[in-house]
Amino acid sequence: MLSSTSLIVYFFALYFLATLTIALSLDSESISNDLVTRSNCGPTMGSCGNCWGTNFPDLGYGICKKGYWQGCKCAMTCGPTNDYCNSNGCNGFNDPTGGLGTCTGGVYEGCPCMSICAGQLGNCNDNGCAGMNVFGGGLGTCTSGPYQGCLCNSICWDHDGDCGSNGCNGLNNVCQSGDYQGCPCGTKCGNLISQPCDQYGCAGINNPDLGIGICTAGTYSGCACSITCPGSGNVACNDDNCMGNNGVCTTGRYNGCYCSNYIL
Repeated sequence: MLSSTSLIVYFFALYFLATLTIALSLDSESISNDLVTRSNCGPTMGSCGNCWGTNFPDLGYGICKKGYWQGCKCAMTCGPTNDYCNSNGCNGFNDPTGGLGTCTGGVYEGCPCMSICAGQLGNCNDNGCAGMNVFGGGLGTCTSGPYQGCLCNSICWDHDGDCGSNGCNGLNNVCQSGDYQGCPCGTKCGNLISQPCDQYGCAGINNPDLGIGICTAGTYSGCACSITCPGSGNVACNDDNCMGNNGVCTTGRYNGCYCSNYIL
């Protein structure tokens, strides 16, 4: 007589063998339809706007993110023409050059949109921009609001603030949040690179090949500064702010700049 364990094993073997036989008897179309039914996707695609879908224009369809049809393909909601990136709940990420951006929310998520970046830049802490500043006078980038993705004017001070003030939350001497995110903090140099090498007692030496100078005196000794070399060409070596030797100025505001003996 078979033990109870043997009977259980025998029963399951017969059950699965019968199931396998039935499955093999189905044609491929029936199996396919059965899988579609069990995956909830159905034979045709509904609108991506009904299933929190993300549109993929390059693919020609979208993918549902929530609800009964999560993971299924859906019919795109992108229209034949593009609206502005701050319209219809698009929450668009703009193209800073004024080209097409991309919607990041709403029924048009994933669809292209027309950027609203204007030619006149605002400050990185204006209009909900939440801009990532760039020290040294460079342009920052908006990370939020209707202008996200657009360029903005960095507001880094010429003199550093404390890393724990103004919501800076500084890490490694760079603000991680607040109006001054991306700006330096807690150092003596700060944003002085945006100021000329002859300011604040810097006594800077210009390096035209690098495009910056280095302060040699005062509070900001060792910090970077913007060069003061003439933009139109070399300065005269006998200029009082040059006193050049071997084609390079040795003193004054043009210290380090190239000079020529042939300029009157």
